[in-house]
Amino acid sequence: MPRALCPAELAVDALDRAATLNTVGVLRVRGPLDVEALARALRQLEQRHPLLRARIERHARGADFVCGEGAPMPLRVVEAERAAWREEASAALAYRSWPDEGPRAALTVLQHRDASSSWLLTLHHLIGDGYSCFALLRDLLSFLGSTASVEPLASPGQHTFYPAGHGAWSWQRRALRLAAATARAPEPKRFRERSQDSLPRQARIDTFTLDQATSQRLRTRAGPLGHAMLCAAFAKAALQAGQWERAPLRIGHPFDLRRYLRIAAPASDAVGYYASSLDTDQTVHQGAALPDVARTIASALAQRARDGGPLLTTPLLAPWLLRPLMRDPSRATFYERYLLRHSFAVSTMGSLERVGVPEQSGELTIEEAFLTGGGSIATSLMVASAEFRGRLCVSLQWIEPLVSEHVARVLLTSAERSLRAFAAA
Repeated sequence: MPRALCPAELAVDALDRAATLNTVGVLRVRGPLDVEALARALRQLEQRHPLLRARIERHARGADFVCGEGAPMPLRVVEAERAAWREEASAALAYRSWPDEGPRAALTVLQHRDASSSWLLTLHHLIGDGYSCFALLRDLLSFLGSTASVEPLASPGQHTFYPAGHGAWSWQRRALRLAAATARAPEPKRFRERSQDSLPRQARIDTFTLDQATSQRLRTRAGPLGHAMLCAAFAKAALQAGQWERAPLRIGHPFDLRRYLRIAAPASDAVGYYASSLDTDQTVHQGAALPDVARTIASALAQRARDGGPLLTTPLLAPWLLRPLMRDPSRATFYERYLLRHSFAVSTMGSLERVGVPEQSGELTIEEAFLTGGGSIATSLMVASAEFRGRLCVSLQWIEPLVSEHVARVLLTSAERSLRAFAAA
């Protein structure tokens, strides 16, 4: 008979089954693919980052990572059309099972007939943030063809519940702030399809990419408001998709925990810290100019940071969310549809060259690099942006049937049109 799980373990199990916070980094690569060299590079990557082969050790307070002792990362190489990456990434984002014995990541390579390939690196949601995806892909490319020994880098990862360096009183203060903010927040609009509640839940992804000239003009015109401008474009698109004259929206802003936790490893090399987020509430009007909406969002975001954010929500939500999920993980669907109130979340990576993703690695040319971030029980819409080779790529991940494909297409098309118009003005 299996031993009974303690409440903390059950909570982690519930998160692993209910959340879709996995992250997928995508590379479009042109050039000859040496599968044996790639497999060797993957083993070197695991040596460099032992967190990739971590197992989860559960205890009464939560769960810790035991690095370097888990199962090896799988490498899957298949022949597929270029468009097949969407189905692969969607499957990786939605309800992927990650066993306690590891690993914490997986690599899939789609080989195309035109001597190109698509590489998809999927990270377990407990360690998966955008920086980690591309720092790992950067290192993987650097190990191709290399036989040099690799020194391991200490990456302790985030504790599942209480990160080191945070006391109980700090959490209580943040809990009170979040409760007050939730009580004051307007009820945001959602794109629920309640008539389709019985349909199976699935993640879907689509993207648009702006050319170099348009990306440059947008970057120059937006200046420090780049993230807020992207949020504003999708806020305005939400009005069009919902056919609303005005709507209260809650926007989640994923936040890199390296800026928040005391991390011993150098920030430029550490991987494995998933993002928390700050939330902002604003009522958006159809006639508002895009820059005005962006300034409002930027101001609200700055105020939330001054008020003591970001918040790590796992320990905070345990009494409200995780205990019911412990008893019945299937209730995640209920929370998605009727309780949690994000309208959408927006993650902005910036230039991937700053992370060190190269444009050339030996005989390989990296043509595109972009991020797809999974939604969760907190939001059924996730926007992720990254710039590579001077081109801005924006991906939208949505959860059906909570968001219909028609609504998602309107959101993506409208946001792209707004950003192009702003860049051209």
